[in-house]
Amino acid sequence: MDLKNIHSEEIYRLWEKGKTLGDSIFEYSDSSLLENYRKHHTKSTNSSLSQDKNAQSGRPISAVIFELQKTVSNITESQNLRDKLRRDILNKIITKKLVGIGYEYPITVSDLPIIIPPHIWPDIITEINWDNSSFLFKENEFLKIRIINCAKINNPKIVPIEKPKSLPDIEVKDKDVGRPSIKFMIEKAYEDLKKQNKINFSKALKSHTELIQETVRILYSEKTDNIGMQHETIRRTIGERFKADKKTSKSTLKL
Repeated sequence: MDLKNIHSEEIYRLWEKGKTLGDSIFEYSDSSLLENYRKHHTKSTNSSLSQDKNAQSGRPISAVIFELQKTVSNITESQNLRDKLRRDILNKIITKKLVGIGYEYPITVSDLPIIIPPHIWPDIITEINWDNSSFLFKENEFLKIRIINCAKINNPKIVPIEKPKSLPDIEVKDKDVGRPSIKFMIEKAYEDLKKQNKINFSKALKSHTELIQETVRILYSEKTDNIGMQHETIRRTIGERFKADKKTSKSTLKL
C-alpha cells in the first residue's frame, strides 16, 4: 500500500466512502467479536423488556432488585464487548490494515482531509472519542475521522477519474511552457522569506501558512487565491526543509 502517491482529491473521495469511528466497529471488526456483541445485545434487550413486564406485574421487591442487578451486569458486559470491538479496530489501524482519514483542527473552508499516520493514534481506546470521531495528539486535534479498508485504496474502482467539482486544485500541472508549478512557487516564497528573516523557527511551520500564501501571491501575479496552497500541501513541499533549517537555526544560536 503506497499512501505517498495518493493525491488530496483522491483522499477526499476515500474519506467520503469511509465509516465513522462509531460505525467502523460494525463494518471492520473481527466477525466472531461482532457476533458475540450482537448476541449479547439482543439477549440484554429481551431481558430488559421482560423485567419491565415483571415490574408491572407486582413482583416482590427482592425479585425486582435481583433483576436490576442483572441489568447492570448486562450493561457492563455490553460495554466490555464494545471495548473489544474498538480495540480490534484500533489494532488494525496501527498495523495498517485500516486507514484513518480526517481533518486537522481548525478546519477552514479550503481544507481537505488527510491520512492520519498510524503511529500518532492513541494506544488506549478511551483516549479516542468514538461517538464524535475525533482524538487529540499532543497539540493537534483530528476531527470528522472516517475509517477505510486499506485494500480499497489499491482498488482502481475507488480512485476517482474526475475531480470533484467542489474541490480546489491541490497541485497545478505545468500546462504552459515556463509556467511555474505550485510546488515551485511555495519553495521560492519560503526561500525569499528565509532570506528576509521572516521565518520564525521557534514556531511551527503551520503558523507560517498565511505568510507563505501571501508571499506566493505577491511573487506570482497570476496566483490570485490560495487554491492549492493549503497547509498540507505546504508541509509536503517544504516540511523536511523547514525541519532541517530549524535545526541549523538552533545550532547557530548556541554558537
